[in-house]
Amino acid sequence: MTFGDIVKIDRITPDGEWEEYLTLRALQVNGGKASDFDAAGTDTASKRVQFRVRWNRCLPPVELRPARYRIRWRGGEYRVADYDDYLYRHRTVDLTGESYG
Repeated sequence: MTFGDIVKIDRITPDGEWEEYLTLRALQVNGGKASDFDAAGTDTASKRVQFRVRWNRCLPPVELRPARYRIRWRGGEYRVADYDDYLYRHRTVDLTGESYG
């Protein structure tokens, strides 16, 4: 678990390029390993990281269209796998990122 790390959210432009969208400071970061199997039965390892951040009015579009956004943290890039604004109280949001594997 870490506290205070910088987490950047990028969004994809209509040209297909990534641009920086939002910079947040993580309240908590928890990592783990996720494993999936593709259609051929091959194990494709990827890393899952959960970022708890303060709610920000720029975050709801990430929930609506997560495929258009990615998370950058400590030199890694993660697709947005989950967005959780607990009971929509707009206090904290848990963003789950999954490494591109």
